[in-house]
Amino acid sequence: MSKGKWMLIASAMFIVCLSACSETGTLNTGLNGSSSSSATGFTPAVAKGSLLVLDQANQALKAINLATGTITNLLTFPDKEPNDIQIDGNYAYVADSECGKLFRVDLSNGGSTSLSLPPYSNPDDIAIGSNQIFVTLAVSNMVSVISKSSYTLLTNINLDSDSYPEGIVVGNGNIYVASCGYLAWGNPGNYTNSRITILSESDYSVVSNVPCSQDPESLQAYGTYIIIAATGNYSNINGMIQSMNASAPYALTNLITNAEGWTYVKTDGRLVYASDDNDNVIVANYNTLAVVTNIALQNVQGINISSNGVYFSTGYLGTVCYLMNTNNFSVKVISNIGGGASALY
Repeated sequence: MSKGKWMLIASAMFIVCLSACSETGTLNTGLNGSSSSSATGFTPAVAKGSLLVLDQANQALKAINLATGTITNLLTFPDKEPNDIQIDGNYAYVADSECGKLFRVDLSNGGSTSLSLPPYSNPDDIAIGSNQIFVTLAVSNMVSVISKSSYTLLTNINLDSDSYPEGIVVGNGNIYVASCGYLAWGNPGNYTNSRITILSESDYSVVSNVPCSQDPESLQAYGTYIIIAATGNYSNINGMIQSMNASAPYALTNLITNAEGWTYVKTDGRLVYASDDNDNVIVANYNTLAVVTNIALQNVQGINISSNGVYFSTGYLGTVCYLMNTNNFSVKVISNIGGGASALY
């Protein structure tokens, strides 16, 4: 998740962006992004079963072949904050929050294309739908909608001016957006209106706004539920892992209430894996909610569940990727590939 809310507050551009997009669920079709392609690729193709990591400190997308341990540099970014990565088929999509672009990398041949999003918008998280890609624009309070087939910007969905959208997932015919309720630096009302904004995937209209724990950052769609990680405003109070019914009436259940600053969450239906801002990862039983173990791992930003175990990547300025054995919960370092968000190919 982007921490751009802390870095961009003083910018005049921030004020301009906020004032421009304050209507709930309206569309802005006039901001068509431009795209550019690069013929510079990498060979050979990225092996299936690789872990892709955004090495934010070195502004690079890297892949580690989990069978051989080989690390390959796939792409270097023009600015310093590649923020989120999602994989769809043979394509990796990367949101860069500082240069305001969405990159598409063909993992079969190394070709890459970048799509410019609205300026000064701070692209944050990516969700992959059937025919479209959705990107939260935190500072602009928008969600960009991109065509998969043409890789063009179709529209921008305007959210309320306090949304500061971060996490996003798609499922059950809806788009679920983690709206933080952020107003302005030092405003005592920050995060008091934190919610999950639910949009129709067909026409982008607002279906509902569901109040949740303060500052939701990470979402996962799992079956008929949306799993939410909320920081509680990074004060170690009010932070929760919650489960929301994906369909009306969108009831919320508290899964983990340890009041930590939860930033990322994943579940496989048996266990819940959640990381906080104090370098901890908690593992809990999904059904009984009992905490199974609590492990100190450095600043986790990526959680990837596989048949081999759970892969964790560290956050910005981190260097380590870990593998957790889900039977005995032992953890080992598998690579010093760099720190940032990650995804399994």
